[in-house]
Amino acid sequence: MIADGYHGRTDGLTSLAVVAAAIGVWLGFPLADPIIGLLISAAILGIVWQSGRSVLTRMLDGVEAGTVEEIHHAVSHVKGFFLVQPI
Repeated sequence: MIADGYHGRTDGLTSLAVVAAAIGVWLGFPLADPIIGLLISAAILGIVWQSGRSVLTRMLDGVEAGTVEEIHHAVSHVKGFFLVQPI
């Protein structure tokens, strides 16, 4: 789901950038197309880095910040359950 969200965001940004490049070339700025192409490439690399880091963390059984604290908080409110803190 996360990867699909990143993919959708990339598609939307790419479409808007292509329209901006076309308008720039139409207005007489021929470098608009390669400049927009480089910006799209940078955006795609950034999204690949972000999603790759997230997927790799999950593959290695990592958890997001605050998840462990939420679990400790929830368990501390269960009657008859004692949470042993790690040393």
